[in-house]
Amino acid sequence: MRGVVQELIKACHAEYLMGTVVEISVWTLDHSGDEAIDRSMLEFKRLENMFSRFDECSELALINRQAATKDMPVSDEFFRVVSSALEYSARSGGCFSPGLSPLVQTWERAARNGCVPADTEIHKAQGLCNPDLVVLDRRRRSIRFLDRGVALDLGGFVKGYAVDRAREIIQSYGCERAFINAGRSSLASIIRSAGALHRVGILHPENRARLVGSLLLDNQCLSTSGTREQFFEIDGRTFSHVIDPRTGMPVQGVKSATAVCASAARAEVISKMLLLDGCSEATVRCDLNGWSLDSLTVVSEGGPEVYIEHSSSLQFTSPGDAVERTSRDQWELAG
Repeated sequence: MRGVVQELIKACHAEYLMGTVVEISVWTLDHSGDEAIDRSMLEFKRLENMFSRFDECSELALINRQAATKDMPVSDEFFRVVSSALEYSARSGGCFSPGLSPLVQTWERAARNGCVPADTEIHKAQGLCNPDLVVLDRRRRSIRFLDRGVALDLGGFVKGYAVDRAREIIQSYGCERAFINAGRSSLASIIRSAGALHRVGILHPENRARLVGSLLLDNQCLSTSGTREQFFEIDGRTFSHVIDPRTGMPVQGVKSATAVCASAARAEVISKMLLLDGCSEATVRCDLNGWSLDSLTVVSEGGPEVYIEHSSSLQFTSPGDAVERTSRDQWELAG
């Protein structure tokens, strides 16, 4: 007697959170998918309220205003996230900095004024981004800044952390399959039962209507960092929103980098390492840190052709060999 194959029930919802569109799809054997998604979206909102640099009432904004004048007690979770970000900063070779806010503000101000900041201004802001200026007291669970210009900006890292938290929530419901897509830059795949893996199309860094290829995710997380998705112009020159903490300058060229690993927060850090240092150097550093990684970098020379480098273990397929994308609904997109 043949076993009965039970059809999975799909639930899907999207909301604008953390400055981007967060879409969650869940497949279950019962009707618990909607509740799993609701709780996951509430987690995104809770973390946005805690870590937003634009909300004056957020815990992050309070710390940025007052931590240079006194030791500021913080919540357990806030302390853990900042502590983790500082550790990643130390192990990233300087590619990732949770204290990048002074440089971000310098370039945002420059874009508004239409004038490239002077070298002295960039150098001053760079000094304020030094992670050593953020002092954590574990016993008191407090944070202190050693200079009045220091400020935290955990943007992409917290988005990755939120994806990780949502993933934990969805897994607690015993969902058979799920996919979390936060702005096409932070993704997570959940596959509990046998079946097809999640296929992710990697967008061309310059022509967003094209794919440079696709890859498969099997219970993994993905982060993509790129120079073309967000940019600004000053005096006729185009600058990327991605700033290298080591130089204080926006990253040059049109390129993207994708990291695939077990944690979305870690993938956010590694994608910055790949973007700034390239596959080879970033992979060596990840090996030294004991971080398992699949990687992909894409560099455009201004035309339709791109230079692609990826790790041999990545399940990547170039357009010439890929399954045709007959329907965008069958695919997730990153980049």
